[in-house]
Amino acid sequence: MRCLTITLNPTVDTTYWLDDLVIGGTNRVRRMRQVAAGKGVNVARVMRCLGRDVVATGFLGGDNGRFIADALRAEGVVTRFEWLERGASRNCHTLVDARTSSSTEILERGPELTEGDRQRFLDRLETLLPGVEAVVIAGSMPEGATHGFLQKLVRLVRSRAHRLFVDASGPALQDLLACRPDLIKPNADEMTMLMGRQAPLTEQVEFARTELIGTLMPDDGQVLLTLGKDGALLISRDHVLRAQNPEVDAVNTVGCGDALMAGFVESWLEGQGDVNALRSAVACGSAAAMREVAGEIDVDDRDRLLGQVELSMVDRAGDIVPLAGAGRTLIPFPESFRYPLRRITSR
Repeated sequence: MRCLTITLNPTVDTTYWLDDLVIGGTNRVRRMRQVAAGKGVNVARVMRCLGRDVVATGFLGGDNGRFIADALRAEGVVTRFEWLERGASRNCHTLVDARTSSSTEILERGPELTEGDRQRFLDRLETLLPGVEAVVIAGSMPEGATHGFLQKLVRLVRSRAHRLFVDASGPALQDLLACRPDLIKPNADEMTMLMGRQAPLTEQVEFARTELIGTLMPDDGQVLLTLGKDGALLISRDHVLRAQNPEVDAVNTVGCGDALMAGFVESWLEGQGDVNALRSAVACGSAAAMREVAGEIDVDDRDRLLGQVELSMVDRAGDIVPLAGAGRTLIPFPESFRYPLRRITSR
């Protein structure tokens, strides 16, 4: 039972800790740390923290690429990256302000893919997919990740792998949606982009249920809508689940969404139901906020937080019903039933 993560634009992420970030002034670094990163890479690293065997692929180049490959192997992640014909993997920087407990990210665009890069990657991917049960495509796209390339990539995955999870944004998310992924993990901004307009949360949920699932996604597809400090919604055609984040002392919120995705996929691979998968996802995201560097969690933190995740579902009357038991079975609602979602709101 294996998971493959695809990160087309990985990065060396340098985190700087500052006592007080001064915009337009001089900032002295209290300390710093460099790690292999990028959304799919972070998913792979968290899954290794959870004890799951995982293979990471994508593109690497130059000294930064060698750093990423070496760092991942040191953490127990199997690496099967394709090396770029030219150019180097990018750098990204995170500034952690101790005074405000906030994080500021500076993200480079990354290298440009050639036609040769794209074809070699597709050839490599075909050899990696046998035996894989879950594929996660996550992160930004490098220059040269064309519409045609992304569609070929996803079609190849869909023809060989059991389930496809996507965490992307902008045009890349629209390209990947065209090939019917099983789950997408948008935030509110990304959902607004898909809808083409600003909308309240109730309308975002209804859009996911009626315009995405069963249309651009399979009938049993799911939308994992992240709400930042307000937790997450797991939206399916026949039920809507909500999880509230437990209270934690956040240190660095960068990469929490990647940990959330890793927790969900790991639970799915374990054969857990939607309730437990969402609970694990939110617990992992909250545990990640307690760590200084993105892409890391302490499993003891995750285990402790599992029991603190507040879960609820929407019943036939549109009321929020608490779910006390982690293992509670969900009873599918009739296909003809349409949720009155008026009471699902952000805190």
